[in-house]
Amino acid sequence: MLQQYAVNDDTYDGKFHTSNAVYHATVTSLVHCASLCLDDMRCLSYFYNTQSKECALHAISFKHTVPSQSGDGWKFYLTEDRSGRCSSDDGFIYYRDLDFCYKIYDPVPGNISDLKLTCDSANAELIKVDTEEKQKYVELISADFPVPKVCIQGTDTIDPQQQWTFDDGTLMTYFNWNQQHHQPEGRKGNLVTQLCIQGTDTVVDNSWTFDDGTPMTYFKWNKEYRQPDGGKGHVGI
Repeated sequence: MLQQYAVNDDTYDGKFHTSNAVYHATVTSLVHCASLCLDDMRCLSYFYNTQSKECALHAISFKHTVPSQSGDGWKFYLTEDRSGRCSSDDGFIYYRDLDFCYKIYDPVPGNISDLKLTCDSANAELIKVDTEEKQKYVELISADFPVPKVCIQGTDTIDPQQQWTFDDGTLMTYFNWNQQHHQPEGRKGNLVTQLCIQGTDTVVDNSWTFDDGTPMTYFKWNKEYRQPDGGKGHVGI
């Protein structure tokens, strides 16, 4: 029984992407390219050129990344899982190499509780980054996100000794703290995330305002984090 197959997405006709490809070479046919993707547990999508017979396999779905190159003859194919491991009908993607399902939501303002409720409604949870391989994969799929932060599981509010755990109380054993930003900022019940607030210098040139254009009059910049990082169209987060 075929549990993985690919569907042509004509949205990206004439476009392709070779950066970070898990495989890129000339093959004999489209079927050959599809077979290579099926055999490679890292492959989620692929580009195939009907003229040159180039084949580029990728570990991302390109739902949140736009192909960077253009050329005649290129077609894009996105794999779909039919093993029942996760439901693609609900927008979930199954990454075979790490055996996990994930769904990327549009950026939303809110706190960690709101985000957890969103996951709960989909019978899911915030992602557990518990290995270096998963850390690198999250970095790959989030590289082109329009926001600087991604929420993941991690809290020191459950364990009596305030050790870092996942939401179910399981101790975290893999960490990739950013020491320059003084992580982990624990012993305060802080979660591994940051609260997004309004604040932008994109509405009025070189002036910080709220999203509706109202000038901001109160500021508490964190100089250690080199705030404000304005003058570049950055939103204050």
